[in-house]
Amino acid sequence: MTQMQQPGEHALNMHPLLFEAFACSLAMMSFVAVLGPMARVLGFAPWQAGAVMTAGGLSLALFARLWGVCSDRRGRRRILLLALGGFCVSHLAMSSFAIWTLEQQNQPVSLAFGGLLALRALSGLFYAAVPAIGAALIADHAPAGQRTRLLAGLGAANALGLIAGPGLTALVVGQGLVLSIAASALLPFAALAVMWRWLPRYEIRADAQAAPALLHDRRLHQPMIVAFVAMTCVGMAQVTVGFFAFDRLQLDAAAASRTAGTALTGVGIALALSQLLLRVIKWPAARWIVAGGLLSAAGFASVAWAQSAQALWLGYFVAAFGMGWVFPSVAGLAADAVQPGEHGAAAGAVATAHGWGMIVGPLLGSLLYGMHAGVPYGVMVLTLLVMAISISLNP
Repeated sequence: MTQMQQPGEHALNMHPLLFEAFACSLAMMSFVAVLGPMARVLGFAPWQAGAVMTAGGLSLALFARLWGVCSDRRGRRRILLLALGGFCVSHLAMSSFAIWTLEQQNQPVSLAFGGLLALRALSGLFYAAVPAIGAALIADHAPAGQRTRLLAGLGAANALGLIAGPGLTALVVGQGLVLSIAASALLPFAALAVMWRWLPRYEIRADAQAAPALLHDRRLHQPMIVAFVAMTCVGMAQVTVGFFAFDRLQLDAAAASRTAGTALTGVGIALALSQLLLRVIKWPAARWIVAGGLLSAAGFASVAWAQSAQALWLGYFVAAFGMGWVFPSVAGLAADAVQPGEHGAAAGAVATAHGWGMIVGPLLGSLLYGMHAGVPYGVMVLTLLVMAISISLNP
């Protein structure tokens, strides 16, 4: 292993990293929030809008580990700045294309769909480096056993971006879709400027001849399975909440949409609050995963029996609070399982598992919901209980 300088001798300034996570998450979610109205204007079918959204998750699944491994070999600063630059350009290109399609008349739907699909996938390709290299940076600068607390801060910044994205869109969209799309395009440039100025130049690099941790590396099996299970449950919960409010609570379309939006806003708040709490209490990562899995299972179980909007909101809040303990803990678990020069590969493996969960979750949730409204929540409860028991028996 080669070293430019010992990172342990320096404290990592978390504030620029938190801003980068917040700004990039905000940019991604702002575009997702405006995609629905834009799809209506452009004449997209529901599956086409869903495909554009899913393209980002597929890119995360395919490329996160590659970015992590590259940062192990070439250095965190060089690779992260390269990826952020690519994200700036690709996100701007996607936003510009979206604005162009909205302003043109009688453009083929296939052209708008194909362009947005390709550019969303390209944007996701570069964005995949953000969570992977951010987690690796923290793992480089924090000793084993303390990484989970710092990773929780990164998770809270992402959660705040999830909350603020739809809020920013709602605030700006009143001035028109074009202004809302343009505003989201500027956010990655702010993140790039901040990281260019404050990203550390000292770092650990892996030996160029050393083999990186592979996806089938036994050391990463447990964190990858937990990451996939957690994100799959989140995806299932996201895709079913609107249908549940419409069918189970007997609300009209507008009221069901508002109820679902409130539930998902509560999810973002719960994620941020729970990860801030995790920073205060010093538990091992495995204990947080068990506690979070059990709490999330309880939340989803209550949703299955919900008969009011308030019960739905509370169930989602409790479930998300538990997930807020799981996500940073699984990243800490992966970082502690490998050597310093493999932190990027480990973080990328976890992000890859998240990406596949983002793809499988909505598809599985839709399929199970077709059987019965309560089936997806029952499956989530059972899966989370098995996960928690497995981790408790094999910490």
